Amino acid sequence: MHELSRASGLSADVIRAWERRYGALSPLRDSNNQRRYTDRDLRRLLALRDAVASGHAISKVAVLDDEALAGLSRRSEGAGEPEMLTKLIMNVRAHDARALEAGLADALSLMRVEDFCDRIAAPLLEEVGAYWLRDPSLIAKEHLATCAVESILEAAMIRRAPRKGPLLLFATLAHERHAAGPKMAAAVAASRGFRTLVLGAGSTPEEIADVADRLGAAGVGVSVVYHDAEHTLRELAKRLRVPLWAGGRRAPPGPWVRVTSMARFAPLLDAI
Repeated sequence: MHELSRASGLSADVIRAWERRYGALSPLRDSNNQRRYTDRDLRRLLALRDAVASGHAISKVAVLDDEALAGLSRRSEGAGEPEMLTKLIMNVRAHDARALEAGLADALSLMRVEDFCDRIAAPLLEEVGAYWLRDPSLIAKEHLATCAVESILEAAMIRRAPRKGPLLLFATLAHERHAAGPKMAAAVAASRGFRTLVLGAGSTPEEIADVADRLGAAGVGVSVVYHDAEHTLRELAKRLRVPLWAGGRRAPPGPWVRVTSMARFAPLLDAI
């Protein structure tokens, strides 16, 4: 189950629910009554995931045979994520917090955390942020989107993080307005088996380095979105004795690892 969940990007709870309620999969059982999945099971699960992501009800597609399901998946290929984003943006415009959070939770349940961050959360915040820059009166909607994304990420961190293991520290530097970036990285790290801590916005190099040293952090990640922070990052790098990652659209190159996406960040954690 663990391997199937990782390969498909679906949580074990979702997979079990699809099996139990809809008969989506019929895994073999070993002598200890443990589920044993085949490559065919994985292919079917991926097709079901894509069909649901494109708007089909699991109750309707779970009864399809593999051939029909594969055909449905091919016809729906590439349509799911844009449709999700469109619905989420409509929720923001309508200021419908409940529908927005439900839509984000559904999206996260259908994909890996890093894919959710790169394909759903980040594009949503960029789109809503662009609206706000064009019309400052929409600041309330920008806050709604940011709070909803951060709430979903915080829940993912709590649900997935272990009680023991290496600790990773995430923060935003001075003048940064939101903590969505560090929370995305922290949620990805939690999904890979790390304990995580996200500091408050606007942390100084001294504060970050002090917390990292006192808690024995195995790595530090910071977000740079709105301001030039090369000097601050260089000061922080000098104070740290552990790896430093810098992400965000204004993260400069330097003596740290520049993270351009959560999909690229996730494999870096395997080296710790």
